[in-house]
Amino acid sequence: MLQEASQFKFVETAWYEQGFSDVFAAQIAPALQELERERLAINHRTGKWIEIILAVTTTLSVAAAIYVHIALALFPLFWGCALALLVYTSRGRKFEEQLSELASPIICEFLGDLRHFKKPKPGFHPIKLLRDLRVIPQHDNARFEDSVEGKWRNVTYRSVQASFSNTYRDSNGDRKTRTLFSGLLIAVQCPIEMPKIIFLADHGDFLNVLNKWATKGSDHLKKLDLSNAECEEVYEVYTDDPACAEQLLGTDFGQKLNELSRKPDGTDRRITAAFEGHWFYMAIDLDHDFMNFTSIDQPLSKFDEKVHAAFDDLMLPRTIIDLLLALPDS
Repeated sequence: MLQEASQFKFVETAWYEQGFSDVFAAQIAPALQELERERLAINHRTGKWIEIILAVTTTLSVAAAIYVHIALALFPLFWGCALALLVYTSRGRKFEEQLSELASPIICEFLGDLRHFKKPKPGFHPIKLLRDLRVIPQHDNARFEDSVEGKWRNVTYRSVQASFSNTYRDSNGDRKTRTLFSGLLIAVQCPIEMPKIIFLADHGDFLNVLNKWATKGSDHLKKLDLSNAECEEVYEVYTDDPACAEQLLGTDFGQKLNELSRKPDGTDRRITAAFEGHWFYMAIDLDHDFMNFTSIDQPLSKFDEKVHAAFDDLMLPRTIIDLLLALPDS
């Protein structure tokens, strides 16, 4: 059922969204009604094509079973189902690009001094350094998609959607892929030069030692006591200059970083992070894709949910900047 224009609304729920409801009503909502019509048409056409594919598949399978051999009925059935699945999963790609092209520049302009790229530029993040620092896992495959770069309080930052995986063979010799990380990589320019400080997830004494050994050049790193019981349960922190790190971090940086791991719904997500010179790097798990406005399966009256998620993700580096500017010597 086609929805009325009045159903496309945005209700502000956070301070950084203040004023965006008017922008949404003026610049996004008018386009959503036409896009909702297109979404319904795409799903209708897809349903028809799948019906045709399955009908032809069934006919060929029956004919193969009757006139050739019953075992051959499996071949058209397999390829027909594969084709139907491909049609279904690829049906909304162009539509989703339209949604991103509509919403992304408007949100970035609203937040100010922020640029969005569907594909990140080469060298957008120092991947080798992040791997050496254990901010990201050792991996066989890497994939990068939406990215943003901008400034907040005159501090440069950039973020990118990333996923890392390994390939392996199971007990049957079949090639498999294991996802190691999927989320957001964030790099923030630090206002002061920092010693090397690495925040690793706490996995228990034995695995913590292995993690430290796996960190390149970690033989000279020393454990840093955060003097916070809650943080000690979450992180193992190492540095090459404990006295300087303790002085520059102050007493509550670990606690503030821990608070960032809490999603708006109150559940936790994994964070790894590191200081290296004039940069702070962080990897944070996401249960959704960054700047993803996919809505082919949902009525666009719920499009505001995607916009809220985009705002929450885009504010993460700005929250980090506020923390860094609050460091004792900043």
